[in-house]
Amino acid sequence: MPEFIVYDDTSGEIAFTGSCSDMGAVDKKPGHSIMEGKAEPVLHRVNPATLEIVDKPAYTITVDKMTFTADGVDEATISGIPSGFIVRIRAGGAGHESTVNDGSVEISTPVPGDLTVRLFDGNNVVFEEVFTAVEP
Repeated sequence: MPEFIVYDDTSGEIAFTGSCSDMGAVDKKPGHSIMEGKAEPVLHRVNPATLEIVDKPAYTITVDKMTFTADGVDEATISGIPSGFIVRIRAGGAGHESTVNDGSVEISTPVPGDLTVRLFDGNNVVFEEVFTAVEP
């Protein structure tokens, strides 16, 4: 059976892979295309212009801690972020988005709870972690 790749038409991010005898029967979201081939979604993406399977860039993003005190002072630091990346932080129903210019993001809050942090290189999520702010 032929192997296939379903990918985002704009970013080339691979949504899923598989194999079947009729690729036309594969259910995919609008804005996604299918092509014959084999790839690892964590390691590869599709170049939408050439339809080549290419390696995702390797980033050395580090985190100093996943849990910090919810006192508005203690913070977790994410470093090694290339300039121009977008960071999105969600906590409860609220969110914050900004562009990284200095290579790092410091996260602090006076409110206990989980914070989901995502880093984007254009349309691609290259980092996603859940941090926890605990009561002092």
